[in-house]
Amino acid sequence: MKHNILDIKGLKVGQAQNTEAKTGVTVVIAEKGAVCGVDVRGAAPGTRETDLLNPINAMERVQAVVLSGGSAFGLEAASGVMDYLEEKGIGFDVGVTKVPIVPSAVLFDLGYGDAFVRPDKAMGRAACEAASDEILMEGDYGAGCGATVGKLNGMEHCCNSGIGSWAETTENGITVAALIAVNAFGDVWENGKIIAGTKNPDGTFANTEEGVIKAARKYSFLKYGASRNKIIALQNSFHGRTMAALSATGQDAYHNFFFPFVDGFVFAKANDFADILSKMTDDVCAVMLETVQGEGGVVPLDKEYVQAVAKACKEKDILLIVDEVQTGMGRTGSLFSYQQFGIQPDLVSCAKGLGGGLPIGAVLFGEKTETVFVPGDHGSTFGGNPVVCAGAVHILNTMDEAFLQDVQKKGAYLKEKIEKMPHVENVAGLGMMLGIQLDVEAKPVINALLEAGLLVLSAKTKIRLLPPLTITQEELDKGLTILEQTLASL
Repeated sequence: MKHNILDIKGLKVGQAQNTEAKTGVTVVIAEKGAVCGVDVRGAAPGTRETDLLNPINAMERVQAVVLSGGSAFGLEAASGVMDYLEEKGIGFDVGVTKVPIVPSAVLFDLGYGDAFVRPDKAMGRAACEAASDEILMEGDYGAGCGATVGKLNGMEHCCNSGIGSWAETTENGITVAALIAVNAFGDVWENGKIIAGTKNPDGTFANTEEGVIKAARKYSFLKYGASRNKIIALQNSFHGRTMAALSATGQDAYHNFFFPFVDGFVFAKANDFADILSKMTDDVCAVMLETVQGEGGVVPLDKEYVQAVAKACKEKDILLIVDEVQTGMGRTGSLFSYQQFGIQPDLVSCAKGLGGGLPIGAVLFGEKTETVFVPGDHGSTFGGNPVVCAGAVHILNTMDEAFLQDVQKKGAYLKEKIEKMPHVENVAGLGMMLGIQLDVEAKPVINALLEAGLLVLSAKTKIRLLPPLTITQEELDKGLTILEQTLASL
């Protein structure tokens, strides 16, 4: 079982897209024909030949269904599908030829990519030629390439939602499947909760860090009362861009413009146990930390320090929160970085890599906190998006021991090679999350690398490397060559 629409025998799905223009076509082909119905909704629907599906009309079967981006312009893609099927002798026999019955529907994606590049006959035909009954790509493919959600506050706050599919087979052998390109304007609700909406500038959901902060404070409120509400964070930390997450960030540069910030956060020196212990007063409910301070310069915390903090938190019934938004999902060579520190947090936030490019955020609850939230306590605009969650499930299934060991090997290889390069003072980090300290200013080097074809990031005074975990050895070596040549030319 594939657990998607291809579990229905006799169907093929093909997709074609222009990733730069952010638009595409998805076609479902039923060569022997399939009974089809339609329910057209929306203020400005764009459809073609859907009237044929009215039960009082003569057509009983369709040979394909087209989902396309490009708004009404994208309806042209169906003509390419018709040409392809006619050449294959597939369609309604009218004596002189066979006319393929191809109902189509479009979504509006003109405001997301290039508004003047739209699906056409050629793209419709290309989708047919790519059709398969074995493989269905989900995410940024076909009609999902330009599908977005969370547009209520402007396209700059939306995120790509993609296309996805699921199928279930009942005990008596009936298979029910769906293929969906999600293109919502505002919030998507389910069972009284918002499950889809706007993302933060850093790609995480607005409520990921809010979730752990709220859970920690509610835990202490229920057990100790309202006065125990402070959260200790570390200096040089970064926890996000919502008001509470910014307030928990231990960098003065982020504490500007947006006054007043949220009260209840105190900051301790990283790797100074005496300092953080002195701040664990009776009004503290949680300690929040990153095992590797990413925005703070790719600085790993000392293992002994982290273990001492965890022990003190346990003794004082102070919750330990680990922010794994950047370090989680295999980035450091383990599924979560805290696993390399020998601790068990009470709350863990994760995002970024969990969606593999699609926006998703999640909070993991430990034994102490698993019953803290009840329905209505917390919601997320995009929480539970079925397409993105399907992608996250696939990513989690990929993170086996062999994959994580490969990340460790690649990270060690990068570090070994870079440490020998000119102008490199040191390389810090874990796995494939590395920070390079140079003896020259990093920003001009970063710009030169971009010109040479290598995209890197900055973190304080360092060059920050966060390559794809699936990067090949050939790609690694190519990037290392560009980096070494650029540094040697200084």
